[in-house]
Amino acid sequence: MSVSLQPVRPISLAAIEAARARIAGIIVRTPLVRLELGPGQPDIRLKLENLQPINAYKLRGAANAVAMLTDDERRRGVWTISAGNAGSSRFVVGEELKG
Repeated sequence: MSVSLQPVRPISLAAIEAARARIAGIIVRTPLVRLELGPGQPDIRLKLENLQPINAYKLRGAANAVAMLTDDERRRGVWTISAGNAGSSRFVVGEELKG
């Protein structure tokens, strides 16, 4: 069986900056720290998304997706079938937006 993948859609810096602005009130700004492996080892940095309220990066995507909903879409609600990080992130975003 052959699998055909769609090309990755390029994301502009403007789109990234717009998403950052949309999620700013919900997301914790997490640090980027260097993993010290010793001399001659590669430079590895860790983005500590485990410091988000749900301990995962999924909150970023959920917050951005919900922020882009129209008022009508938001009134109808957001549903998820995930009981994991994706589901938890939608709950946190919903609670934040309710105020």
